[in-house]
Amino acid sequence: MKLSKAFIDSIQIGQRHRRVDPEKVKSLTESIRQIGLQNPIHIFSPDEDTCEIVAGVHRYEAVKSLGEVMIDCFLVDLDEVDRELWEIDENLMRAELTPAQEADHLKRRKVLFDLKAEQFVQPSGQKSGFSKDVSEKTGQTQQDVNRKISRASNIAPEVLDEITGTEMDKGVELDALKGMSPDEQRQDLNYSPRLPKTVVPQPKQVLA
Repeated sequence: MKLSKAFIDSIQIGQRHRRVDPEKVKSLTESIRQIGLQNPIHIFSPDEDTCEIVAGVHRYEAVKSLGEVMIDCFLVDLDEVDRELWEIDENLMRAELTPAQEADHLKRRKVLFDLKAEQFVQPSGQKSGFSKDVSEKTGQTQQDVNRKISRASNIAPEVLDEITGTEMDKGVELDALKGMSPDEQRQDLNYSPRLPKTVVPQPKQVLA
């Protein structure tokens, strides 16, 4: 990676795996105002006309809100799949994801991992397991990873999306749902009084 600077207005954000959290941007803005940007964002710039953010959208928005023209960044040379993997892994390590969001991230990561499977072949000829790879990159235990990917694999996508950010967005609720059939999951939602989207993840300490 090469440390550089980029014009803020030239950076494209693109489609992200999670929405920008205004409160996190606000906290980062104050931190950066006091001590500066401690962790440069990561961008992909294959030519002088293209500049796409890989990781660090909240830091980007915070620096932009301060009226800065340029931002410190690391230039990464990765293919499209690896860039998306980078974004997902950073979210898994740094973001305040709800259990449903985390399950959804891991489900997408499994798809990308399988696409890159040939790159994970070990000298012995055996492929690295998904849960082991996630554990090594994010610090989570393999047991936790397996439990979370099981939630995403066994809960209907539309059900998982519906409960994201609600009072049902808890590990114990997801574990109960994953033991039901898709029809039973939908029926449970129809009769649940816990669906208004009122739950906001508890913020962690924000570091610039």
